[in-house]
Amino acid sequence: SAWFNTSVAAGAILAQLNGSGSNSGVDIVVQSGGQLRCLFHQNGNAISSTYLFGNGLNDGNWHFVAYTWDGVNGNDAIINIDGTTYTQASSITGGTNADASLKLGRFGSSAGGGFFTGLLNQVRVFSSALTASQISSLYNEGYVRETTDGTDSILEFTGGTGTITFS
Repeated sequence: SAWFNTSVAAGAILAQLNGSGSNSGVDIVVQSGGQLRCLFHQNGNAISSTYLFGNGLNDGNWHFVAYTWDGVNGNDAIINIDGTTYTQASSITGGTNADASLKLGRFGSSAGGGFFTGLLNQVRVFSSALTASQISSLYNEGYVRETTDGTDSILEFTGGTGTITFS
């Protein structure tokens, strides 16, 4: 899961593929029209032919994305964008057995391009599929921006719901 903010129509939020030589992994990429491309890959096959979700997500505002799948053929992958849940039918099985390291803010090898222009916050990678409740909790946390005026730290909590207590 991650919070992202961009006004550019292309760039990888995260990718675990190594350019055209990679066969297995995952990617979340901002595409034209501000849609997100969300794909798990296994042995050169994509999880689904449906992979673009949302619209206008390159509007310069903060957006939340979570993408999870349990690796079982027939079980849907879940994409949550700003609290809206989408499902993606799976046509592959066995997880991803990624053959490249995870990259934040770029796609593929250092020469592969796909660089993300914008801000990323609270990027989290989990070792197991998340439940709808867990994804909802992540979204409801909102994002935190910390700044300072030189004498005090300022925490800005944006989005989400809940109670904040300082002592």
